[in-house]
Amino acid sequence: MPRSFAVSLDRLTTAETVIPQILEAGRHEFAAACADRPEAWIRVFNPLDPGAYGDVPCALMLCGEAEASTELAPDADSEPIGAAQQPWSPIGLGCGIFMLGATMVATSVLCPRARDPRDAQRCSDYSGAALGTLGVFCGFI
Repeated sequence: MPRSFAVSLDRLTTAETVIPQILEAGRHEFAAACADRPEAWIRVFNPLDPGAYGDVPCALMLCGEAEASTELAPDADSEPIGAAQQPWSPIGLGCGIFMLGATMVATSVLCPRARDPRDAQRCSDYSGAALGTLGVFCGFI
C-alpha cells in the first residue's frame, strides 16, 4: 500500500515548484520509507497538474538531495517502496523459538551433567550467550 501524507502549500506555489516543495516537506517520511530500500524510487504526483509526476531515487533522499528527476525513470525491476513489509518472517520466528528451546535444554539438561560446578557454570554461560545470540540473528531471517 503506498504511503501518503499531507502538505500545506502557499498560494505562490506553481506546478513547477510543487514537487520540490513536497519533497522538502516530506523529507523525514521519505527517508524513513527509503531506509530499508535505497535502490527504490519515490513517485510524487503533482497535485496542481493532473497526470504529472516526478520520480526520485531513494538514494538521493537518503543523501539529503531532494531534487525531482522526471527524466530518470525507474527500472522495470524496481518495486514500489509502499509495499507493506513483514518485520518478522515465519522462518525467523520459528528459528528464534527453536533457539530459545535449545538454550533451555542446554542450561537445564546438558550443563547440570558437567563434572564440577565450575564446568557447569561455564557451560551455562557459553551456551546461553551463544544460543541467545543465534536466536537474535534468527530474527533477521
